[in-house]
Amino acid sequence: MMTKTLWQPRWFSFDASSSPASPCWPVQIVASAHLDQAGSLDYAVVKGPVCPLLVAWKPTAIVLAQLLCHQSVGDVLADWQDRYPSQHWSAKSHLPFAVEALLNGGEVRDIIPLAMDGTVFQQSVWTTLLRVPSGQVVSYADLAAASGFPRGSRAVGSAMAANPIPALVPCHRVIRSDGQPGNYGSGTDVKVHMLQWESSHFCDK
Repeated sequence: MMTKTLWQPRWFSFDASSSPASPCWPVQIVASAHLDQAGSLDYAVVKGPVCPLLVAWKPTAIVLAQLLCHQSVGDVLADWQDRYPSQHWSAKSHLPFAVEALLNGGEVRDIIPLAMDGTVFQQSVWTTLLRVPSGQVVSYADLAAASGFPRGSRAVGSAMAANPIPALVPCHRVIRSDGQPGNYGSGTDVKVHMLQWESSHFCDK
């Protein structure tokens, strides 16, 4: 039996937005992460409206994030260390980007920079997705078309699964055309809770 949608989707139109970063979601991909090269990453946990977010960053950009709804900091950090053995990791008490304010509906004046590695398709999809503000959603098909790949709706799902910075690259805002939430790496229940929270804290700038 199909689960009924627990919120009313507020659909975003790419036709109405040409900006690479919405004032309601001031996040931009500014560089590649190059996590296969030796380097240093700082990490910290920030509070979110549904669950905490573990964030790792270089001096100029955020490179990784993971929701901690069903995982501990230690488990996620161990996974990151296995996947990126060239990196030296340092725990910090504060994140030098306004991530916590953004996640919790606060005002953010400066663009939050991200550094991400991915294929041409993934980079196009992730960049296009950043135009979708908090409180609104798009379908897999519409995101594929707006990214320049009108027949790539299935591949969009794979790009969402490969997203190394969830919550900030808001793959939870991509849902099925029939209004059902679809899959999510941290669980469909988490995705629905995030969308419910954002639907009551949306921004209309």
